[in-house]
Amino acid sequence: MTAIDDLRSLLPVPPSVSRPAIDWVAVEQRIGIPLPEDYQQLAGTYGESEFSSIVRLSVPDATSPSADLEWWIKDARERLENPDLPIECDDIPAGFTLNPASLTAWGRLADGGYCLWDSSDGDPTSWPVVIGSKTHTRWGFYRGTATEFLHALLTESLPAGRLFDEFADMVDEFGAYCDFYHEGRKIDRVTAA
Repeated sequence: MTAIDDLRSLLPVPPSVSRPAIDWVAVEQRIGIPLPEDYQQLAGTYGESEFSSIVRLSVPDATSPSADLEWWIKDARERLENPDLPIECDDIPAGFTLNPASLTAWGRLADGGYCLWDSSDGDPTSWPVVIGSKTHTRWGFYRGTATEFLHALLTESLPAGRLFDEFADMVDEFGAYCDFYHEGRKIDRVTAA
């Protein structure tokens, strides 16, 4: 099974959710970088969605500007480069960077924080996930794809760490679910059994 199969087994996409095909070549030309195939499958399957009120998936041409991938990549990079709010992290694992020029957004946290790829390696199939609070003081590092990260989040199997432990507490309290959106309005919710 692939990561997207695992996620769909946990949270199947309801028939009420439909998404037009995404022209990935055009999207990559607009943003100027290739995107991981894993993310393309994730965005093509789940579209505008939010997982357990923790992670909002950014997708190309979203009807809500704050959920639009291109907008969020630009906005996140500007926010991360803000010298008045410098990135702070005492322990960055080997193979990761917090250089704003090498971080590419793919989603956002409910509190306005970041779901990013460390895109310093030119090969998008090897980009690990970096999760950061909006205050730039709490970071989580995950060696896997965005879809693998979401599955680990929802099954409470992320590595130990302050930020990821908070996510596990939220999933434990409220459950694993996915809200689906269209034009900024929630249209459906699927809850894991």
